[in-house]
Amino acid sequence: MSELQETLAELRDALPKVERVVVGGKGYEITPFKFIQFADALETVSPILNYLGATGISESTIIPAICSNARVFVKLVALSLNEQEDNLKEMSAIEGLKVVKAVVKLNMDFFKDEIPALLKEMFPDSPEEKANVTKQES
Repeated sequence: MSELQETLAELRDALPKVERVVVGGKGYEITPFKFIQFADALETVSPILNYLGATGISESTIIPAICSNARVFVKLVALSLNEQEDNLKEMSAIEGLKVVKAVVKLNMDFFKDEIPALLKEMFPDSPEEKANVTKQES
């Protein structure tokens, strides 16, 4: 990586991530979840995560997971916009999905990469880790 690329990467990481969306004619800035919102966000999406955890993630399981837990998206949009669900009555489906897309885009690395790595550091002797070590030794 060149010095310029390293500098640009450092600047990108230093600047806050923000996704701007317009919903019902009003502009919002969607930012990554703060610590206090993290618990609410995890609690909100847990039905989908549980469904996918039980069935596995594939094209044939994602749509049923989403359809059987559609209210999750309403709650996620309300949380990310810091609005009450009642205030979202006039929001179109497309606008709501744009907010969901922004929220997922801004928080995916955190949920996909950082949380598992942090949990492995916190609990290095978990049964899953032990199973992986045993498999590698075989």
